Amino acid sequence: NIMALEIKKTQDESKSTKTTSTNPSNNRVHFILDESGSMNSCWDATIDGFNEYINGLQNDKNGNKYSVSLTKFEGGNIETVFSEVAVQDVEPLTRETYTPCGGTNLNDAIGVTMTSMKKNKLRGKHNTLVIIMTDGWENMSKEWTPDSVSTLVKAQEKDGWTVTFLGANIDTAKVSKSYAIREGNAKSYSTANMAGTMRGLSAATTAYAASATVGASMDSFYAGTGDWTA
Repeated sequence: NIMALEIKKTQDESKSTKTTSTNPSNNRVHFILDESGSMNSCWDATIDGFNEYINGLQNDKNGNKYSVSLTKFEGGNIETVFSEVAVQDVEPLTRETYTPCGGTNLNDAIGVTMTSMKKNKLRGKHNTLVIIMTDGWENMSKEWTPDSVSTLVKAQEKDGWTVTFLGANIDTAKVSKSYAIREGNAKSYSTANMAGTMRGLSAATTAYAASATVGASMDSFYAGTGDWTA
């Protein structure tokens, strides 16, 4: 009887191990961040929030790996602050590297960034996540339109990318739909709650890394996340 109990205990422990263990995933994350003048109202909060977002990925309890890029946009400028950096090596954002000014060239920022990502393919199996964050309406783009952006988004989703959108002070559902971004991958936030937004975004990203299927686009990235509009 004692031996039978020991065998059963070993079997139960084996089942438990199989249930809780996960294989860490490789994730390519590109953050496209609004740096237009209206972000002045949440300048420091955006910097602190972004750094907290990165910290959340660095402390992923499942051990998932992240290659992170940051592109910021304002006026006629689109600047990649860093590209394909291992999350543990990402330098904190500061007032020197993030300085709000100018208009909102949102279409061009998305189009230019995603086109560049297409050309710079990473080796090996990985998930690809694009996060677009803006607090205002498009008003400065010269090359890209919502239609051309939506064509690009659809093509990359077929290639397994997950494209997400965060909007404040705009009709987020309308804007994201114009870019063909799936409803479950778009969410409204409040610039007054940047800390909560970034914590929620970090949780959503680590959940994505734990559950995404390589080569398949996710259509419910923000499912189960809290209310970031207050």
